[in-house]
Amino acid sequence: MSDWRTLNRALWDERVPVHVASEFYDVEGFKAGRCSLRDCEIEEVGDDRLLAADERRIRAHLWQLLSGAGTVITASEQALSWWQHAMERLVPMQLDGLLQQVVDAGSLHLTVTERGRAFLRQICAALDPYQQARDTVAASLSASA
Repeated sequence: MSDWRTLNRALWDERVPVHVASEFYDVEGFKAGRCSLRDCEIEEVGDDRLLAADERRIRAHLWQLLSGAGTVITASEQALSWWQHAMERLVPMQLDGLLQQVVDAGSLHLTVTERGRAFLRQICAALDPYQQARDTVAASLSASA
């Protein structure tokens, strides 16, 4: 039998376009900021309508990265402060070969490399402004100790 990762990736490479195109997932609506959760999902993870627009946007990027699809940071998002802080943290990861970034018409296509999959949690933390704030406080506390 072939490498299970290769087989699994090939299987998902076939399935993902079908899911993305389906009305069930409403990917375009989700990207536009509409709530895409069903009632049972809202009960489990909370109502995303309580989140600010930036928080929903960041969550969408995290979900896309975690799904293995990669994510696109628009030109307007790149001007936001959370993205400026995220870029500072992502540059070393890109230099280490964990991420691939391609600019297309002002948008930044961000993809986790095969090597980066083991570091997906750290990559996502770099995009999370709440994690960035916790890291800043932790660093200042250790510096003062």
